[in-house]
Amino acid sequence: MPARRLTEALEASKKTDLNGLDIKLTYSCTFSENSVYSLQFNSVGSLALGLADGTIQFRDSDHKQISTTKAIDGDIPVMSVKWIKKDGILATLASGSIIECSINTGDPQIRRLFKEPSGTNCLDISPNNQATTGGSDGCLRIYDLSSETMVRDCSWHTSRIFSVKWKDYSVLVSGGWDNVIKLWDTRTRGTSVVNISGPHICGDAIDTFDNFLLTGSWRKHSALELWDCRFSSHPAVIFNLDSPEKGEYLYCASLLAQANSALAAGSGTCGLHLVNLITGKITAFVSFSRAVQTMHVNNEEAAMAGCGSNIRVCSLLR
Repeated sequence: MPARRLTEALEASKKTDLNGLDIKLTYSCTFSENSVYSLQFNSVGSLALGLADGTIQFRDSDHKQISTTKAIDGDIPVMSVKWIKKDGILATLASGSIIECSINTGDPQIRRLFKEPSGTNCLDISPNNQATTGGSDGCLRIYDLSSETMVRDCSWHTSRIFSVKWKDYSVLVSGGWDNVIKLWDTRTRGTSVVNISGPHICGDAIDTFDNFLLTGSWRKHSALELWDCRFSSHPAVIFNLDSPEKGEYLYCASLLAQANSALAAGSGTCGLHLVNLITGKITAFVSFSRAVQTMHVNNEEAAMAGCGSNIRVCSLLR
């Protein structure tokens, strides 16, 4: 009954009829033996990539390489990149550094903003220009980007945090190695509003839409789950990604709610799955040579990357 109610509510909430969504590989390259830990499109389709050797690479809307920074903190990996303007990003490193990188003058210009006491694994930016990070110490930290000050920190996880998302202006969602998803209202000083037990998050594998929460766990089976935050005690709807031998082991997941679909990728699947959330069926798959560690979706494309600096970009076909 909870699963049926959840999928019925999702179908009723869609704004556009995109049930014919498909994906098609349009670009692929390998540029070095250097893993990609994070990537994101900006508003014009350019890509920023955070690499394992501590550099950040920028590619234009045709996916051609524009520039690459020098190693920021030696060979410490860049764990997360987020565009904050058309020609600039925020990035977090496993060293705990949070930096701003601008490419408006051609060559990347790096400015250090904050230094956290442990590795900083993930980052998200709110609609009102606040940045939140998740650290290896289990702590969430909120920064005001206008004043460049930390406004709040809280240790609500008992292990490393690997994904944090602003659900709206005030509600944050986070998850990591402690197998608990936490939703909390930043307007309060109390404990988290909702706890969801089960998901083991090892990458950017949390996404939200209205009351729905998608999680991708790094485990062999039953890794992709859809939850209704209003009924957190109810079991999730589980989607089978049909990878019986290697398992699923997801690092990333994205909710395409207006299409009643989700994208998921990881180290077991070694590729990108498109899943219909109403029927539960896999509607498309794009293979990848090795583990997929990061993925990002804009209105027209999905990009994925991972081990060995493989990049693949797919068109979203409606």
